Amino acid sequence: MRCADQATRLPGPATIHRSSRDLILRFFMCMPMPDSSSSMVSERASTLRALASRLDSERRRRFDELESTGLVGVRVDECRGAHIRVGGDWVVSFTHMDYLGLTTLPWVREQARERQDRMWPLASVPARLGRDARMSRLEARLSDWTGFESALIFPSTLHALTDVLWTVARPGDVVWLDRWIYSLGRQCSAAATGRGALLFELPHNDISDLSKTVERSPNTAQIYLCDGLYAHDGSQAPLARVLPLVEQGAGWVIVDDAHGLGTVGVEPSAATPHGRGGGGVVRHQGIESASVVYVSSLAKNLGVSMAMVAGSRAFIDVLRKAAGHLEHSSPPSAWSLCMAEILEDAQRRFGEQQRSLVLRHVTRLRDGLLETGLVPLHQTLFPIQTLAFRTARTALNAARLLLSRGIWVAFDRAPDDFREGAVLRIVLTARHDDACIDGLLAAVAELAKEPKIRGELYTHAM
Repeated sequence: MRCADQATRLPGPATIHRSSRDLILRFFMCMPMPDSSSSMVSERASTLRALASRLDSERRRRFDELESTGLVGVRVDECRGAHIRVGGDWVVSFTHMDYLGLTTLPWVREQARERQDRMWPLASVPARLGRDARMSRLEARLSDWTGFESALIFPSTLHALTDVLWTVARPGDVVWLDRWIYSLGRQCSAAATGRGALLFELPHNDISDLSKTVERSPNTAQIYLCDGLYAHDGSQAPLARVLPLVEQGAGWVIVDDAHGLGTVGVEPSAATPHGRGGGGVVRHQGIESASVVYVSSLAKNLGVSMAMVAGSRAFIDVLRKAAGHLEHSSPPSAWSLCMAEILEDAQRRFGEQQRSLVLRHVTRLRDGLLETGLVPLHQTLFPIQTLAFRTARTALNAARLLLSRGIWVAFDRAPDDFREGAVLRIVLTARHDDACIDGLLAAVAELAKEPKIRGELYTHAM
């Protein structure tokens, strides 16, 4: 099969496997033994230098520059709601990713205290032999929440996506990545190439090359890997357009919905644009298909470090038998499972209240920025709002000035359409209150008075 003209071919299985194997061998060959000579130690040091050189020079330069600003690698000494203590200074953090802020609710803390004395350790048996009843109970509740027939718990999204792609991909299949997919999905796609699948990249939400490929090779299985809701701009994957193409060749749509789960749900309306229930992008778009595999971290909106995979009962049964991580990796801790149950219950009880609060914060921020004469880069009500700058230096200076005024926001690389610039991402959560938003607006208004900074701001309204 010939690649569509506009798609970008990514490294194939031979390249990925050879470099990984060589890297591992080099590490172990250079590990000093008890009687190691100085030459072996020197060789190991050389290996580490070689690993550092593998990093893209521009990536290393940017990371070194960021470290020097004090904006990354910050040690957080204490956290109280949206406020964090860094050293001796308290700042308002707009970097929290648990949008619903469920872990800060008094009810959650009370439940955690009540259940800790009744929590028993996990049964230490291999996953193939037995599973903790609490895990099965949580899986049933998660599948009901997201609208799928069945679900499985994994230690992390890395484990989940790797096992899903290893399970579905076959030699000759074609895997398509959206260009804006979260970097973890790109990393896990190596599992598909390891199975002999071909890997291509598509422009963001542009499936024209996928469509052309299906026309030429209708019997080839197509696997479309995407985020459900993209953090770059709050856009959603075009699932309704992708599914008919993928289903022609008995392929799959794999959705990583870390930002959508808990944020969007069924029956969106003018009053509730994100819908109700928070069951994720698939429910939000009204999609029902056995070809969809749903993957999500539970860290974003539940605030617990584990992940889930949901899908048809037949697929989950296959995945349960095929997933190597379920057999060879430790399950989530008993405390993590206990907290996941509490937080999932909290989402059912307080989710609508928390989503409404986040939406109010987003609206308050956007209205305040417009009054200041500023417009966020993207016109969505997604909890991450973005200010874009024409140069990275200006964005860094803006982030430093905000931090000096007690406001911590995230500096990030610019989206594809602003390669020379950088952005400041403002993450709004239910942890915040009106005073936090007003303080941010006041700091940004002061920032906008700096001619060098205001002149470098980019918005689609310009």
